[in-house]
Amino acid sequence: MLKIGLTGGIGTGKSSVTEAFQSFGAAVLNADLLGHDAYLPGTTGFEKVVTEFGQEIVSSDGEIDRKKLGPIVFSDTSKMDRLNQIMHPLIRDLIEKRLASLESNQTKVAVVEAAILIEAGWKSVFDEIWVVIADR
Repeated sequence: MLKIGLTGGIGTGKSSVTEAFQSFGAAVLNADLLGHDAYLPGTTGFEKVVTEFGQEIVSSDGEIDRKKLGPIVFSDTSKMDRLNQIMHPLIRDLIEKRLASLESNQTKVAVVEAAILIEAGWKSVFDEIWVVIADR
């Protein structure tokens, strides 16, 4: 199976490229959505993030409230770095598991959309890295 990591800045058209891949039959994964799965209640990510940032980031429904976590990590680069240290390995693990599942189902091409692919150190997961660049 060909594994393509797709990256690029905000608003460059990554989603348009993944839609094109899907129209040709490729499987598409989105690292942002997997990131949300990585800290659902009952997961290691949930426990680590709550331990690091406090119970006050947990909403009344028992999930991590991103509207509460956001201001904490976006106002302090060391806290954002800590969140990334927790989450990036967990997201990578989810990506690798999903890719293995797709491969076992005879999927020919899988594309993972991940804006932070390079920064997170995930290049080795993929056969090819595609970067979407748009000047407008």
